[in-house]
Order: sequence, then structure tokens, then C-alpha cells
Amino acid sequence: MALCQGPCLWAFNNEQFTPEDWKNIVRVGSASKENKVEKIGKFGLGFNTVYHVTDVPSILSGNTLLILDPNVTHLTKHIKHKTNPGIKLDLSQQRLFHCFPGQFGSYENIFDCNFTRKSPPEPYPGTLIKLPFRSAEEAVKSEINPKVYQKHNILDFHHLFSKNSQTHLLFLKNIITLSLQNIPHNGSTPPRDNEIETIFSVSKTTVSAMEIPDDTSVSKQRHAEKSLMKLDGKCKGLIESCTVRIIQISSQQFNETKLQFWLLYNCFGTDESLKMALHKNKQTSFSLPIGGIAVPLQNDPETGKFTTLQTDLVGQAFCFLPLPIHTGLPVNVNGTFAVTSNRKALWETGVKNDWNKALLQDPVVTAYVTVLKALKKMSETKQLVSYCYYNFWPEREKVTETFKPLVDAFYSTIVDDSVGPELFSDGEQWFSMNNAIFLHESIENDEKIGDLAVQVCQKYAKGPNHVVPLPLWLRNTFKQAGLEKVLQNRTWNWEKFYREAVFSNLTTMDSKSRDTLVLHAIDLHIKEIDNLLLCHPCIPTKGGQLQHVRKLVNPSGKVACLFELKEGRLLDGSENDFRSPKRIQRLLELGMANDHLPLEDITEKAGTINKTWSIDKNKAFVHLKCLFELMKNHIYDKDSHHWKTLRTTAFLPAYSPGDAKMEGNVTLKRPTDVFSDKCSLLVNMTQPVLDNSNLKIHHSDPVLQILGVNSTPKPEVVRQQLHEGSKQAHSIDRAMLYKIAFECYKCLDKWICDSGNATYISQQASSFPFILIGDTFVNVYRVAENGQFEAKPYLHVLPAAFTSFRNLWKCIGVEKQFTITQFLTVLQELKAQHGNKPLPKSDLSVVFTILNKGIFEAEVKIMHDCLIPNERGVLQFASELFYNDSPWKPLTAGVTLCHENIPRVMARHLGIKTTRHHSLETHIVDDPSPLAFEFEQREELTVRIKNIISAYPSKKDILKELIQNADDAEATEIHFIWDKRQHGKVKTFGKKWNNLQGPALCVFNNKVFSDADIKGIQQLGEGGKHNTPGKIGKYGVGFKSVYHLTDCPSILTGDEILKD
Repeated sequence: MALCQGPCLWAFNNEQFTPEDWKNIVRVGSASKENKVEKIGKFGLGFNTVYHVTDVPSILSGNTLLILDPNVTHLTKHIKHKTNPGIKLDLSQQRLFHCFPGQFGSYENIFDCNFTRKSPPEPYPGTLIKLPFRSAEEAVKSEINPKVYQKHNILDFHHLFSKNSQTHLLFLKNIITLSLQNIPHNGSTPPRDNEIETIFSVSKTTVSAMEIPDDTSVSKQRHAEKSLMKLDGKCKGLIESCTVRIIQISSQQFNETKLQFWLLYNCFGTDESLKMALHKNKQTSFSLPIGGIAVPLQNDPETGKFTTLQTDLVGQAFCFLPLPIHTGLPVNVNGTFAVTSNRKALWETGVKNDWNKALLQDPVVTAYVTVLKALKKMSETKQLVSYCYYNFWPEREKVTETFKPLVDAFYSTIVDDSVGPELFSDGEQWFSMNNAIFLHESIENDEKIGDLAVQVCQKYAKGPNHVVPLPLWLRNTFKQAGLEKVLQNRTWNWEKFYREAVFSNLTTMDSKSRDTLVLHAIDLHIKEIDNLLLCHPCIPTKGGQLQHVRKLVNPSGKVACLFELKEGRLLDGSENDFRSPKRIQRLLELGMANDHLPLEDITEKAGTINKTWSIDKNKAFVHLKCLFELMKNHIYDKDSHHWKTLRTTAFLPAYSPGDAKMEGNVTLKRPTDVFSDKCSLLVNMTQPVLDNSNLKIHHSDPVLQILGVNSTPKPEVVRQQLHEGSKQAHSIDRAMLYKIAFECYKCLDKWICDSGNATYISQQASSFPFILIGDTFVNVYRVAENGQFEAKPYLHVLPAAFTSFRNLWKCIGVEKQFTITQFLTVLQELKAQHGNKPLPKSDLSVVFTILNKGIFEAEVKIMHDCLIPNERGVLQFASELFYNDSPWKPLTAGVTLCHENIPRVMARHLGIKTTRHHSLETHIVDDPSPLAFEFEQREELTVRIKNIISAYPSKKDILKELIQNADDAEATEIHFIWDKRQHGKVKTFGKKWNNLQGPALCVFNNKVFSDADIKGIQQLGEGGKHNTPGKIGKYGVGFKSVYHLTDCPSILTGDEILKD
């Protein structure tokens, strides 16, 4: 053991070993505290690290001294079994100190150890571990480690330990003081107090504590602690899971004191890690699910306020003690991790890996979020200054793979819709992800308007939303954590920025900021931004107001002449801003008017023509010509409602109705009320006609068609034109009147030909003087297409120039030749006009022309009583007049003769009776019945007679039939006389009677015919005696055989009536 009396490392703590600790400390390679959930380390694993520096460690605690000699090279005589290589001494036995004073002398005055000065010795009140550094002699024999721990090794150890000493106490639950002391090699035994030099010392104190700011989290921690009590009652109070503390770690070295401040919080798992701890696992058992976070702070001694510590901290993992594991986090992470045996790494496979992940995603994330909430609260209470909300947020790219699950879980918690913590800040207020607005990096990084954009967003973002700065690394971390979509939903790109913050606040924004942002929007060339530019009035104009892009007018463009400054349509600005060539081009691309104008604007300007017209007609015509040119660009947009508006807007100059020469007053009319000058001759008497000449627009221009300018008038309009022309014929130039009539007839003729519907025109044409004859219009019934004569002014022949419109004339009833109806109508008009007065010479001449050429020479059959001039020139019906063909006889009273200029043959044709015929009629029995009555036949009489006699082909049967008739009449005698005389032809009934004055067969019987006999004779083809028994023949059948001989038989019976 003499080899162990050299330089060594003493380790002291102020707590005694328990019996169980003594038992387990010798179980090399076995974790004796695995079932002690409240224990930090795994004794048996961690303690074995002492063999790096020594082969013979010893432990003094209470009345026990344990000396371990795994090589069995130092205590050979005292070790009974190599499986238990060490001795355990009971220091309550005084004799040990007398027997081995040298062995125990080294302990004297080491951390108040005084074995030799007290009798009996008191139990050592703490634990003192001695680690003699391995000498060269020991190293040769050592089976554990051949490394000699020389002075430089000790100095390296010293340097490393002192360098990292400040964090050793950070998460320890009990130890608050740590020091490293040195006793020089020439120091006395026992060492004097002045010989013990403190190289450095570290102490931990609590500066302040605060309850965690979330009641829900407190409740969960209480519940988890209660559940874990079932595993080990000692877990209560193990950590302060409801308190966040600010601790101060003070370190002294080389007479220099350094202070560190940490915001520290540990908590229990409440989710998956809690479940794993509560449910036993056959493969392993777990400690308590504890996670913690420590955030470095800096304290200003003058103000007492804290700030964030700007360090190069890359984050270290702790399992209460620091592990040689860098996490890449901006904070230190503590947890009851499953570490490898050498404590250099976390388990990354199997169930232990699952445990580590559960810790990172459960208590560690909870601690992380809670610490950030505490920082937020400190910031709100001004305890923490110069704090940016993301100062301690993890950057995933920098974090090692093992700890990336923590990062992902952390950010998932941050963005949680339901419980997302309010950890985002704009520097003034705090809010959750749901109320945070991030500007796209292209906006934040824009050198021209990046800062202005942030200011505008902060001013105009609608609550509860707030604009939050988001550095690029944080933006990328969100994406790498799989939260790109969530981030995207809360990120304002250019389009959303302009829509939400700019265009909805243009009227309240200062003009400089507004114009700067609008100009930038123009320069962006982004489709969505362009749409916003088009939807909002945002461009300054010379009128001083803001205008829509599509309402803008380039002051240098063709359409500028249509606009006044006060209208607020002309683009304002200079070549340095809105009127720079590039921006002019952009605005033109977006729809600013230059040489074209939207139909909406054209419509609007058309509505102002009336006002301009009243002030300056020449200017109005300039505007109109421009508008028509602009309209041509929209002829393919026929369905636009603006065309409909234009059609009903009075802006077209038109000649007033009745201005046949179109030289008079021009007024503004609606396009639909105006007719093209193409059809002026068809409408100008009743409708306004477009002033094409001053507009310099051809009637075939498609714009006129779309505007609804009438180019094809309906038959009704053409009829009205003719009607009005007929009324104003006396005041219209004859040549113009002819043109009007010609075009109207031509149009109607074509319409009838094309449509085939002639009813309307036929009806209307007869309602007014329709046909132009010379310089006046006459009614249809006074005109015929052709004629050998005219009876002006009553009957006219259609002018040759109009004869080609045959469809029209046929439709309206213009006769090919004058008809009897027309003649009679004229006669009736003259009768109505002159009554019983003699006709004037001119009218009498017209009447004779009609009677002679129109009726007699044309051999027109008169079916009605015709008006004829009598001997005094007064019109009377023909039935009332007589032609005197028996001048040798005196005129009967009441007989009126026709005019002397009417020859007998014409008189007879016109139905005028002769005086001779009149004389004959006076001797005709007025009522021959019952002795005579009209023949009754159901077919033409001559045809019927012809058919009857064909049944009696033999002429000899004629006499038999006459004999039979006499017999049936009960005559007793009958005589036949052949009269061969030729009688005179003067003073007969008439010329037609003269042919009956020649030879004849006369038949006599001595019996008078009865009425029944006469009736039977007249019933052609049916015997009159068929119902008379005893009668031989059938009167009416046999008698008809006489027609073999004559066409005009006559019967005289009773010497009273002659019947033929």
C-alpha cells in the first residue's frame, strides 16, 4: 500500500453512504441504481471511471473505509477472494489507527478528517474518496490500465475540469458548491490550512423563482407527479416542476470571479414518456421522465435587468451532469436519458432509443416552451430587455440528428392550432402562430421597400394579426420540420402583402409611401399584383385623385383629346416615377388608354357628347370621329352590355324627319332611332337619318351595325315614308319625290319576294294614296299596270319606271288592266260628286271614255247596274234608262233616254233597255202563274235538251209525240200546217226576232192546255204525266223532240198567252 501514499485526488461530498451504497459500489459493471428512479447516475458504471487514474481507490464514509484493489497487487494478504478484491474496514475500532498510523495519516485534515485526534474517532460526516494516481511501478503490474498518471496528465485533468466546471452544477439537484484544491508536494502531514490552495470554486444560488405561467401545465405536472409517486415516493420534490428559476453560478479562479445566469426549468413528461415510465418493460426499466432546459442570460448590475447572452453556445446534453454531447441547440438540455455505458452518447437503437425520443418530444419540449413563456413574461415585465422572441429557438440545420426529434416536436407545438403558445412577438405584443403574419423573404430582403413594407404591415395589419420578423434560418427550420404548409398559410407574399396592407389602405396612407409601394408593384411584373393594380384606384392623375389603371389615359396618346384635366383620367407624375418610359409601357400593358379605349369608357364619353354638342359642335364632331375609330377595336365584343348602353344613348348626329334633301337641322339621336343614309330615301320623311357626311363614316361600317343603326327599314317604316310622301307631295321636289317612291317600291317588292308575306302591305297600301303618278299619289284602285287609255284624274296607267316591281303590284292588287269594278267605282264617285246635276264636260268625257273604251270595246260583261249619263248628262243607273230604237212611236210616260252619244249596241251592252223592248214588256203578263212558270233545270238548258233529243233520234217520232200531247190534252182533233211564208222584219221585238219570221211548222189541236200540262212541258227530262193514270205520254219528255226542228218553239193556248 506504500505505493498508494503518493500524489492523489481527493473527492469530498457532504453526504454519507447508505448500506445499500456500500453493497452496490463493489458490483463492477452493474448499474446498482437502475431501480432507484430518483437517482441521477448509475453507480457501478459511473464510479468505474476512477480506474482511469488509479488502481486502488478508497472510500471513507461514516465509520467505514473501503479500499478496492481489483489487481490484487496491494492488498494481497488481506484479500481472501479475488472475486471480492478489496477490504472494508470498520473505523470504530481504535486499534486500526495504532496498527497502521501511516496508512491513515494521509487522511488527516483532509476535508476535516481527524482520525488520530479524536478517541474514539467520530463517524466521518460525509464521504471522502481517495484516488492515488497510478505510478510507473503500478502501471507495469496493472491489468486495468497501463497508463501512468504523471504530472502533465494531472495538469491536463486540472485544466479540463476547471474549464467546464461552471456547468457541472447546472442541473444537479442537490450539489450547490464545487471546488478544486491543491496541496503542494512538500506540504506537511497533516497539511496546514495555509498549505491547502483553492485552485477554483463554483457555487450555485437561486436568484429568483416564478411559477410557470400556464395553469394547464401546472395541472399536468401535478398529475404526472402523482402518477410517478407510485413508482417511488421519493420523486416528490425531486424537481420543481411548477417553478422556473433564475440561477447564478459563481466561479472563482486566480482571484477572479465570474458570474453566469441561467433561466432553468425541469419538468415531468406528461405524454408518451410518462406512459413508458408507468408501464413496466421486460427489456429495461426507465427512470423518471424528466426533461429540462437552461437558457443563458446576462445581468446588468447597474439596472438589475437581464438580457440575452450573446455567446457561441452550441448546446450541451445533460443527464443532470454534463454529457460530452453537443446538441447544436441554443440552450442546454437535461433529461433522464438512456446513455451508453461510457456516458459519451445516447442510446440510438431499441427501446432505449424510444425512451430518449419520448423524453425529447415530451418533457424536454414542455420545458423548452415553458422557458420561452417565462422569457416572454420577463420581457413583458421589463425584467428582460433587448429580447427577440426567436433568440433561443433551435435552428434545425445546426442541431445534431439525435436531437432533431426535439426540434420537430418543438415547432409542431409552436404551430398547434388549438394550444399554440403565444411566443411570437413584433416587439410590442405577443401572439400565437394563428395570429402571426410573416413577410416573404423576398419582401423582407428587398433593399428598396423592405423596411417600408414592415412599417406598413405593422400599421395596417388587421387585428388580431400582427407582422412578425422571421429570419431566413427560422423560415428554413419550419420547412425542414415539415411545417412548410403551415408557414405558407401565415406568410404574406407580395400579392397578399399588397392586397391586405397596401391596396386596402391607399386612402389613409401618406402619398410618398403610397406612391413608392405602387411604383414597386408596377415594377414587380407579378400577375397577382397586376390584378390588384387593376382592381384598385391607385395611380395619381393630374386631377389630383387616384385612378384605376384601366381608367388612366396617357396624356400623349390619341384618346387624350377626349378627356379634360378635371376628369381625373390623365396620368400624372414625372419621368422619374409614373411617367418614365418603362412605367408608361407597363401601364399600357395593364390597360392604360393610349390609342385604344375600353368600351366602358367609350360608352361614358358617348354620354358626354350631348353636353359638348351644346357648347361646341365642331369639338363634338372631333370627339365623335375619335370614338368611332375607337369602337372599331371592339367590334368582336358584340355581347358586351356597353354596346347595349351605347344603343340607347343619344349621341349620333342625325337629320330630322321630313328633311328630304338632308340639308337642315342636325340633332343628336339614339343609334337605334337613327337610319343609315344608305336608306334615307326609304325613311327620311318620318325617321331621323344619320349625318354620315360630317362623321366621315361609310354606311357599311360595322360599328354602325353593332350600334343598331337601322340600315334595313321594316315594311311599316317604308309604308310610313310613302304615306308621308303622299301627304307632302306638293312641297317636295318632283325628282326627289320620284326617287323616294322608286326606292320604297323597290324595297317593298324585294321584301315581298324574300319573305312571301304580303298580307300587311296589301292591307296598308289601300289605306292611303299609294302610287306616284306624276307629282301626286293616287289610290291603288285607280291604277292598272297596262291600259289602252287613261281616265285622268280618276284612272291611271302605272308609270313605266315602276312596272318592274311586279311582286308589289300583285300584292297590293294593282290590276293588269282596268277592271269593271274600277270603272264602276269612278262612275259612282262622279255620281256622288255631282248627284242629279249634269256632269261637267271633262267628267262627261271621262265617262264616255270609260263606257266606250273600258267597257264596251273591251267587251267587259257587266254584272251590276251601271251608271250611265242620261240625255241631260246626269248619271243614272242603266236599268232606269232606255235607248230609243222605235223613234216612230211616242215615248211612254216615265221613260228616260240615255245620252245621245251612246249608240244602240253600246246601250244594249251596258244593259240599257230599248223602247221597243219596253213596249213588248208592257204586254207581258205580270204574273203568268199558274199558267206559266220558269223552266226548272239542274244543268245547262241547252245541254239538257241535247241529251234528251239524243234519246229520240228519229224525226218521224216528232209528229207522234205532238199527237200524243193532243190526245193527253183530251183534244178531239189535231192539224199540222207547213207555213212556207217569209214575214216582214220591220217593227219586230228586235233584230234577234227577225230570224223567226221565216217558214215554220204550225200544229193545232182543239183543246186548251191546263196548268199541269204547261208545267209538265217545262220539266225537261221528266214526264209531267207520270203520276196521272190514263195519260199516254209523259209530257216534258216526248214534247222535247220538237227541238230536232227548232231552237225556239212557241205555244199559244187559250188565245191569251204566248210562251216561248
